[in-house]
Amino acid sequence: MSDNVEDIQLGEYLYPLPSERIAQQPVYPPEAAKLLVWKSDQKPITDSTFADLAAWLPAHSTLVFNDTKVVPARVVLHKKSGARVEVFLLEPIAPKVYEQTMTTTKTCKWLCLVGNAKKWGDEPLEYHLEQGGRLSLTHEATTDGRNFTVEFTWDNGQSFSSILQEVGQIPIPPYLNRDTKQEDAIWYQTVYAHWEGSVAAPTAGLHFSQELLAALKEHGQQLLYTTLHVGAGTFLPVKTKTIGGHAMHAERIVVQRSFLEQLLDTRGKIVAVGTTSLRSLESLYWYGALLDGSSTSPQGVQQWTPYNLKCCETREQILEKILKQLTLRGEEALELSTSLLIAPTYRLRMADALITNFHQPGSTLLLLVAAIVGKDWKRIYQHALDSQYRFLSYGDGCILIPEN
Repeated sequence: MSDNVEDIQLGEYLYPLPSERIAQQPVYPPEAAKLLVWKSDQKPITDSTFADLAAWLPAHSTLVFNDTKVVPARVVLHKKSGARVEVFLLEPIAPKVYEQTMTTTKTCKWLCLVGNAKKWGDEPLEYHLEQGGRLSLTHEATTDGRNFTVEFTWDNGQSFSSILQEVGQIPIPPYLNRDTKQEDAIWYQTVYAHWEGSVAAPTAGLHFSQELLAALKEHGQQLLYTTLHVGAGTFLPVKTKTIGGHAMHAERIVVQRSFLEQLLDTRGKIVAVGTTSLRSLESLYWYGALLDGSSTSPQGVQQWTPYNLKCCETREQILEKILKQLTLRGEEALELSTSLLIAPTYRLRMADALITNFHQPGSTLLLLVAAIVGKDWKRIYQHALDSQYRFLSYGDGCILIPEN
C-alpha cells in the first residue's frame, strides 16, 4: 500500500458481503446486539454483546455520542396528472441553520435530489395539509446540473418540522433494498436523538437503550453529546479506483462550549460512539490546528487537511485554543463544516477508541476502520462473517481499542 493516502486502491478494501447478512431490522432489546471486541495489544478477538459493553471499556472513559435526529427527508408527491415526483432533502439553503429551518413557519429552501424531475415541469407541486392550508413546492436546477434548489411554501402557520412529519418519510439506507416501514421511524433513531437535521442515523448509537446508558453511568463512564448532521453523501459509493479521486461530502458540526470544557477535563480514554462522532472529534483537532490566535474562524476542515498540515499540539492544547477563540468571539457554541477523510496513514488525535457497526465493502467508512486497526480489518471482518454477525445499519457492532 502506498504511503500517499490519495494513492490508496479501493480494490484493496473489498470483501464478500452476502445480501442475507445485511440486517433488515434491529434486534430487541438493542443492547442484545453482538459486540466484537478488538484490542491491538491482544491477539484473540472476543465475542460479546452491547449489554456487557461496560466490561470492555477502559476505566473512567468518556463516551462521545452524536445526538443528531433523523428527519423525514424523503418527500413523495404527485402532480395532477398522477406523475410521481420524489424530493430528497440534502441540506438547508435558507435559512441555512438547521435549527432555524426546522422551526420556520412560512417558507424555506433546501438543496435536494429530485427523482423524475423531467415530469415535474414548471408548475408547482401542491399538497393539501391535514391541519388546513396548502404546501407548495417549486424547483430550480443548480449550476452543476446534478441537484435542485427546492422552495417549500405553506400557509397554515405550522413549523417546517411538523410539515415534514406529515408529508415526509424516514430515508432508510438504499442498501436495505426495501420500502420504508412505519417501524423505521422508531428503529432508525437513537434514543438520545435531539437536534433535527440528519438524513441518515448515526447507527452505532442504535445499540444504546436508556437502560444501557444508565448502566454505563453507574459504571463510572462519562457520557457527552455533540452534533454532526449526517448528509446523504454517507450513502454515496466510491466510484474511483483510488481514494484521491473521491470527493468527501461536507457535513455540519455543532459543538457547545460546555462540551469542549468537559472534554478538556477528561483524564481517561475518549471513546467515539460511531464514525460521525469520531469525525466530529478529529475535525475539532484540525479546526484548532488551523486557528492562528485571532478571532477569525477557519472556513472548515477540508478532506486532505490532516495530510497537508503538520501539527504536533496535544489534545489539551487544541481544546484550549478553541475555547480561547470562542471567548474572543463572544460565542457559546462552535459551528463548522467538515469533509474530513480518515483513511490509512491517519493517526487519531482526539479519540482513543471507536464503537461502530460493520461497513460496506470499498467504502470510506471501511477505510476509516482500517486507519485504526491497520491490515487487521480483514481478520476482524472475516471473524464477523464466520461468527454470523449482522452487517450495516441495523446490524451488530464492534469496539476497536488501538494501543496508544
